[in-house]
Amino acid sequence: MKETLKAIRAVRSFEYNRALKPKVESRLESARSRVKAYLMLNGATSIRLGNYQAELVDGELMVSKVPPDGWEQAELEGLDADL
Repeated sequence: MKETLKAIRAVRSFEYNRALKPKVESRLESARSRVKAYLMLNGATSIRLGNYQAELVDGELMVSKVPPDGWEQAELEGLDADL
């Protein structure tokens, strides 16, 4: 019985995601085109946009998440850095 319920959930998930796939691919292509156009408009191959680094590598868009600005540890004045 437990395995049957798992199989039912799996087939439902499969069908749902199969139907969703074209929509997601369309959204990805739209976003890819928009970011590439932004890079070209700014004459850049790499740019930071919010918490993401976008760059063109051999014509392909690569995006990676980066830490937010200002995340670095603040230095305290008057402390010996060798401690």
